[in-house]
Amino acid sequence: MYKKVRRMDEQDFADLAAYFANLPAEPPEGVQEPPLLVTQGDVDRLLLPCSVCHGENGEGMGFEVPALSGQKIDHFVETMTAFQEGDRENDEYGRMRFIASQLSEKEIQTIATYYAAKRSAEQAPDD
Repeated sequence: MYKKVRRMDEQDFADLAAYFANLPAEPPEGVQEPPLLVTQGDVDRLLLPCSVCHGENGEGMGFEVPALSGQKIDHFVETMTAFQEGDRENDEYGRMRFIASQLSEKEIQTIATYYAAKRSAEQAPDD
């Protein structure tokens, strides 16, 4: 990511933040129940549930454990793929690189869809 943003100044970052903050939430895609990987993990692959670190509602816990609820599907998939391929290494102790390496494309897509829809269904502003 550094290569893409190294020439940006403070105003560029502020402009990007404002742009992304104003994007509409993705509409739910029918994933109502959380996937088992979110709530139970997978003992055979040594995977804790996503909710253990990222919170029961995907709310995150600070800088090192970002919120997952409301993330755009494409961004979530790209991030997990970057962890899988070792292109992203900003995870403490390599936790997300290990987790991502254990997941299939379909599992990543399912988790991404769940968290994107979760925000739309629960946090969308009232009309």
